[in-house]
Amino acid sequence: MSLPGPGLLALGWCYELWPDRAAVLVGRRLPEPWDARTHRVWAATRGAPGWPVGQPWTPADVARTAGLDEAEAVAVLERLVEQGAVVGVDPADPRPVAGTLTLLPLAEGWGTDPADPAVHRYGLGDVELARVPWVLHNVLALAHRWPDLGAACDAVAGFARDAGTPVDGDGDGVLRLAVGSLPALSALGLVCLQPAGEV
Repeated sequence: MSLPGPGLLALGWCYELWPDRAAVLVGRRLPEPWDARTHRVWAATRGAPGWPVGQPWTPADVARTAGLDEAEAVAVLERLVEQGAVVGVDPADPRPVAGTLTLLPLAEGWGTDPADPAVHRYGLGDVELARVPWVLHNVLALAHRWPDLGAACDAVAGFARDAGTPVDGDGDGVLRLAVGSLPALSALGLVCLQPAGEV
């Protein structure tokens, strides 16, 4: 099997973690608990804080983050793809996979930055995790209300048009921004990806 790509995205969220295994809920499915190495690779597939928007998160990045050689990481990734816990995406053309995914917000929206009302803050407890532009905030806050991520980004682009602040590339531009931001936002715990229709 070859991995889809060029980028990778993890689906699901970890709800139980033991020293030697983990349980990750992917949509409405709960795969058999994974061993520690499988969980480490899945967690590494979520990305890294500060990852540049639009740059694919690759198997080499996963391997480096998980502390494994690339061949070992790829073998685990192939099993995770078969289980539907990892998908491939091209950040330059995410529309094909966007119809199969939705975003689930995990962090609290803290409102706008008083110094810059176009920037929205997110955090957990008293720790600020990220600041995102208005358009991306709307995707994070509202995506789970539409059937899939592509439809959500099209709707957010419509909001921007109606507000007189259209987005470059319209729905596709919003979608590229959202998917291109996922390796950083998922790694920070702001959102998790789930299969469309299963949130």
